Amino acid sequence: MGLDAVVYCNCFREGVTEPPPETIRPYIVTDEEGYPDLDFPMEDERFDEYLAMFDEWLGSCCPHPNLWYTDERITDWEGYTRFLQLLEKIGWERFPALYQALPSDNEGRTDAALASRALKELQDVHQEADLGTGVHLMDKETGEILYLHNTDAVSFLGWNAQDRTAIGLDEEGFFVGKLAERDLKVEEILFRSVCFEQKRKSEEGAVLFQDLSSGTHILSTLPIRDGERLPRLLQVEKRNISGKDFDHILQPLINVFQASVETGNPVIWG
Repeated sequence: MGLDAVVYCNCFREGVTEPPPETIRPYIVTDEEGYPDLDFPMEDERFDEYLAMFDEWLGSCCPHPNLWYTDERITDWEGYTRFLQLLEKIGWERFPALYQALPSDNEGRTDAALASRALKELQDVHQEADLGTGVHLMDKETGEILYLHNTDAVSFLGWNAQDRTAIGLDEEGFFVGKLAERDLKVEEILFRSVCFEQKRKSEEGAVLFQDLSSGTHILSTLPIRDGERLPRLLQVEKRNISGKDFDHILQPLINVFQASVETGNPVIWG
């Protein structure tokens, strides 16, 4: 699960959409925000047919499918939470508009006036070269940042409740740890490294982590993934965090706030 956002266009309000099919035209109403809706009883046997016609029309009635001026996947909740923690660590007093504009869950709206102020703060974050220090887990072969640890607590990358193991990042680097019986807390470090190799050991997902300096290794059921890919060589670096480290979150946020400013319509979170 993650955070998504849409901003509606103004085509329907401005009367420039293609007309709906005649069959459903009498049942299309305008909701309180000025967008079309299908007002037809669900118990009627024609409901599914008419709803399909309505959805098809919405998808092609203007240059913006579903009347969405923009539709963005922001990020997963783990990445979004790390981003919020970074802003909190820097100090929300520097980002008062973002404090109000960014959601805490998958709902809510941000109006265009607030989006305009938040957009300026996002651009400031994006251009910032020094946002403190963080522990970066990197694909050594591509240079890509896979994970960023920037909190005082442990950043878990995954855990297995059956064998009570977990992988994660802390101030000392990457680790495989044993969890406490009743809490998501590490009670024993089983493996630690700042430069290591990951090898697939089974089709079920088991991998071998091997430190490239000492040769120390451990089998784990918790692979480090980059999408569907398993990075082979991994390295941990502690260095300054810049806005570009969060470009994958900042850019979609900039896109939706910019769309809100351009249309005058709110950002709808979901």
